[in-house]
Amino acid sequence: MPEQMMDEFDRWALRIFKAAAALFLLILSLLVIAMCIDNGDMMRAPVIQPSGAEKRWIEKRHKYHNIWNSIEENGERYFYRDGKKCKL
Repeated sequence: MPEQMMDEFDRWALRIFKAAAALFLLILSLLVIAMCIDNGDMMRAPVIQPSGAEKRWIEKRHKYHNIWNSIEENGERYFYRDGKKCKL
């Protein structure tokens, strides 16, 4: 009787293992396909470095407002102070 129960357990364990392996291979193949389709360029925004004069102006404004960093969006620079959006 115990051998028959063990055989039943082995069959179920093997079925679960096969299902997990199939799921793993499916996920892995979908990731490979996604990497082949999208090489990441579509998600990255172009990085534009400010010129020397712009860097100096930004540094002066940072010192004036006593901040370390600011955010640039649509050509405007701003920072947050006390939860409020402030112009640089």
